[in-house]
Amino acid sequence: MLKRSASFLLLIAATVWGGEESLSQRLVGRWVAVEWPSVEITYRADHTYTARSDSHTLSGTWRVEGDELIEISGTGKFQGTIDKCRFSIRGDRLFFGLHQTISKSHGKHVDQPKQWMTGLTYRRAR
Repeated sequence: MLKRSASFLLLIAATVWGGEESLSQRLVGRWVAVEWPSVEITYRADHTYTARSDSHTLSGTWRVEGDELIEISGTGKFQGTIDKCRFSIRGDRLFFGLHQTISKSHGKHVDQPKQWMTGLTYRRAR
């Protein structure tokens, strides 16, 4: 009886703690901007990303710290630039808050974070 109870408790614990995907896991996939359908971002499980629009393609690495997404650009004139923003995922929607550039190309520190582009919404591409 004790053995069966312990097994049942382990099953409940695995369901409660292991049943929900982390924010990082939920971010993985292809997302298309609701306001601009030509803009899309793909976040991969290996923590690389590619962002595309009609005129630009960027790629780099990403990580999640709490409710903030941190992206480090790996290509082009923005190579080495670090941007961060708060974000959330609800259903098939990805919501970005205020973006901040916290470090510019080639490791130059930004005295005051440059704030830009707030309130973007993306939908998960199928």
